[in-house]
Amino acid sequence: MRYWTKITIGLLVAAIGVLVARENGWSLPTRPEGETRANGSNWVEVVSKSYTLDKIYMSMTGPSGNHPVTCLLPHAKPQLVWLTGLRTEVLDADNRETISPEFCCHANLTFDPKRITPEKHNAEFDNSTHMDWRFFTLVPGRLQETLPPGYGLPVRSDTPLDFFTMSLNLNVPDRTVKVRFKTTIDFVRDADLTTPMKPLFRRALYVVQPLAGSGMEHMAKCTSMTHPGEGCVEPMGTNNPNAVVSTKDGVQAQFGTDVTYHWMVPPGRHSYRVKVVANQLNLAALTTLHYATAHLHPYGESLELYDLTTSRGILKIQAEDFHDKVGVMHMGEFQSASGIVVDPSHQYELRAEYNNTTSKDVDAMAIMYLYLLENDFHYPSAKSLEVRHISPFERLEHLVGLTRAS
Repeated sequence: MRYWTKITIGLLVAAIGVLVARENGWSLPTRPEGETRANGSNWVEVVSKSYTLDKIYMSMTGPSGNHPVTCLLPHAKPQLVWLTGLRTEVLDADNRETISPEFCCHANLTFDPKRITPEKHNAEFDNSTHMDWRFFTLVPGRLQETLPPGYGLPVRSDTPLDFFTMSLNLNVPDRTVKVRFKTTIDFVRDADLTTPMKPLFRRALYVVQPLAGSGMEHMAKCTSMTHPGEGCVEPMGTNNPNAVVSTKDGVQAQFGTDVTYHWMVPPGRHSYRVKVVANQLNLAALTTLHYATAHLHPYGESLELYDLTTSRGILKIQAEDFHDKVGVMHMGEFQSASGIVVDPSHQYELRAEYNNTTSKDVDAMAIMYLYLLENDFHYPSAKSLEVRHISPFERLEHLVGLTRAS
């Protein structure tokens, strides 16, 4: 009797949560579990709450929220799956029609910081994976990332994930725009594969500038966050199960506290060159690069990864702005099945190019996202996959949690 009482209470709580969500204009995922396509791939769709843009919101200042995805396959036993991509659309919040992508600041698919850390995830694969906090980052001009065929990011199907979105408004000061983000997480079940998937891990490389004189001394939000998907920097590692970014855990640890990742560019053309420090790549052995893209602000033209040891460019990501308004229209990407060799014994440099065609200073960032091959991946055993089980109560908690997305 006590068991059925708990079930009844849980269902009532979930139903109330759904009603609260609808009352507040919040949206649950269209498909809260993986749905299989004809080609065998799977997907989960998440729709964000409504964001009201009633004034100009510069980078890192727009309305935002996070959206938990507790289990990719909640009605199946825990199993190995491979994340293969992330894509989002900006919608009119009321009629759900697709509108201009200019209102997206960024979107990050991360581990759920309340339930798991990258260290715990990597340990579940006998430390043969080297993931950081984020799986994918979508930015202006690049609202879709798809890994090369045959490559993916290995996770358990019950790995608790979280999706964070932030809005942006650079062009519409005289009317209110209400937006939502409709996002699709693409993945495949390992059990459905006919050939083994090749595992990748992600690294983010940053161009930094001296904090003094950057014009961004007040932007504490770039280095102090409450969620690993929130800001323009990210945590590198922590044993805290409720991990959030802090100075000691974040990218600040790589360069110190006297630099910034968000700076002002004066009018004219400017080049920024920064050596890639060893703990940014954090490579134990030679590997290959198979996917890359970048994050630049308006008036950013390109970001290049340059090998100082061999005196040659590795790859260059080009950006293109809108021609009739402020904003990044297209951000390039690199995708290769054969890959490019990345050697931890080499010294690399990031080279960012900005061309500020206005008469005033503009804000800037330059980040490169790399997806590199895991050299010695260990498949988890069926027994180990059964260790962490998502109970019916956790699934209900996930449903209610979605209605509380802030």
